[in-house]
Amino acid sequence: MLILLALYLVAGLGETVLVVLGAVLLHELGHAVAAGILGIKVSEVQLFPFGGQAKIEDFTAMHPLKEIGVALAGPAISLMLAGLFSWIFSGENHALGEAFVQVNWLLFGFNLLQIGRAHV
Repeated sequence: MLILLALYLVAGLGETVLVVLGAVLLHELGHAVAAGILGIKVSEVQLFPFGGQAKIEDFTAMHPLKEIGVALAGPAISLMLAGLFSWIFSGENHALGEAFVQVNWLLFGFNLLQIGRAHV
């Protein structure tokens, strides 16, 4: 992962990659914090070049309402961040701020698609 980040830095995309990783990290921490509040153990949070994953122990044996709460926490954080930073950067031409907003909208939408697909 560090080698990939170094390559992005050399290519001049370092700031954008850090914005994406920051948004993904906050999203995954939303899942992890919700799990912790509900008494569910999170073994680790993994970040990948195109996303992330909060590894939750025994996710399939979890009570359905807890599962839904953990699943919705990440998109809720992404939605909140997208709204907040849209408001902060409204009327300004700030490329990294706009990228952060767009990444959070994408994380929100993609996760809702994943949740819907998993529960159909």
